[in-house]
Amino acid sequence: MTMHEMLGIVQSQLATDLNCTTDDFRRDGIVFCESKENPGRRPFPRGERHIEMYTMGGAVIVSATSDILPFLHEQLDGKSRDEAFDMPFVYGQGICHLPDIEKLAPIPAPDGIDIITVAQPDIPKLYVHKGFSYAIWYEPHIRPETLVTVAYVDGIVAGMAGASDDCEMMWQIGINVLPEFRNRGIAAALTNRLAIEIIVNVQSIKRTFIDKVYAIADYYLDGSIEAHSRHIYDLYKLYPIVEFDEKFKRLAAKVREARKPHVTCHSAQGDVDVPELLQKIVRENFYKSDYDRNTAALLFETVPYTEAITVINRIVTDGCFSKP
Repeated sequence: MTMHEMLGIVQSQLATDLNCTTDDFRRDGIVFCESKENPGRRPFPRGERHIEMYTMGGAVIVSATSDILPFLHEQLDGKSRDEAFDMPFVYGQGICHLPDIEKLAPIPAPDGIDIITVAQPDIPKLYVHKGFSYAIWYEPHIRPETLVTVAYVDGIVAGMAGASDDCEMMWQIGINVLPEFRNRGIAAALTNRLAIEIIVNVQSIKRTFIDKVYAIADYYLDGSIEAHSRHIYDLYKLYPIVEFDEKFKRLAAKVREARKPHVTCHSAQGDVDVPELLQKIVRENFYKSDYDRNTAALLFETVPYTEAITVINRIVTDGCFSKP
């Protein structure tokens, strides 16, 4: 995943959360939106009356319930970004960062510090350690922690970084380091370890599956066969362990949006019917020659093309890649 794709995913999710458009993030100045409970919104708690403000680039998105939008227009119209966030009714600001996938590399734990990774169902065992409320919830929550990295100094818990699986396409990390252990590189090591766990080791099988479906459709439109039939075999093997539910369908739609800005991702464009493309791939035996010549020779089991290609018909039948 490139940084451009990542930004596209973030903007798409924020547009759902705030009831704005992705184009709004490319504007300059303040954009006002009426808050809505859109499908796919991240499950952050909201009061009956509420305001949310996000800034990215030159834009400030102000999303609020309809009853207080007139007040916000009156108070914020003509204000700069810094002036808007300095208003007395704005509080609880936070800064979010995205990892640079191309530069992300493991950071060694600082001397004298041990780091472990804890997953569910063992995370509640960490609740006995107090002072880490940005990393763990300490109680049942609608956004439960999925992974936590823990730093120990001489057997004492010095810091934690916790990740919540907030939606189909985004995880969020929070971190705490106890005051007496700060300025020792613990926070960087914890978040680095956790980001790598998420991106490299916990990247959704569903996401991998979806990317491969779009890849075979893109290569078909490009007329590119050589060495690409391996995706057919991969889909064949992954299919039994993927759950094709509504969450998968929403993820497939979000991945399509993330791929759309790239000129080589032909199948993600708005007028392309992916199921129809997949059916053409089957009817035309598009990948058969490459599969028989290259992919089959690399396998440690015998899976003929006629068997592997049946997965494509099953994908079409499941109806998760229908044109939006």
